[in-house]
Amino acid sequence: MKTRAFEADHGHSQRLLPAIDAVFADAKLKVSEVELFAAVIGPGSFTGLRVSLACVRGLAGLRPCFGALATDVAAWAGRGSATVFAIADLFHGEVFGSVYDSQGALVSERESGELTSVMARLKGFLTGSLVAAGSGTRKHRTQIEATCPGIAFLDLPEGLAPHLAILASVQASQATTCRAQDLLPFYLRDPLSRGLLNSKPLGT
Repeated sequence: MKTRAFEADHGHSQRLLPAIDAVFADAKLKVSEVELFAAVIGPGSFTGLRVSLACVRGLAGLRPCFGALATDVAAWAGRGSATVFAIADLFHGEVFGSVYDSQGALVSERESGELTSVMARLKGFLTGSLVAAGSGTRKHRTQIEATCPGIAFLDLPEGLAPHLAILASVQASQATTCRAQDLLPFYLRDPLSRGLLNSKPLGT
């Protein structure tokens, strides 16, 4: 599987499009040969999500698209023998987190807010053998370890893309895919106030 992983605080489109071109070149594929497109729909920065989803819409055209939350993909990457605490960093000291079983299936509510509050609401699910995965683990590792002694951490230097590709190939169906124009971002912050929204992705 050909992938590219990078972080871009600014200049998303300048880095994303050349990376996509490079992946297609390495894989010796044409865009027209791709039957299914997949993207992480959130949560994330406003600009990052707008750029990435606009790019996928442009590439996909009339072909089906599969969208997944960052925490769902992180949980899929961490599936195995342990319960997965998937956590995405929302910046400003806040996170988006949920708990999944060893097969990557969601078993808790999706919670957002300050880490201590999120973990308190998920406390009943954070038991037994645990692994933490997702962007929130880098910034909050010490606090997570203090609350869940013995928890393992899954580092994903390759990013979420290869795991998203496998997740999409397994779960894609008429019920879980959509038209490119319907691939919408999942925002947890109000674009104007920057405050957390009480929102949930469709289908949950």
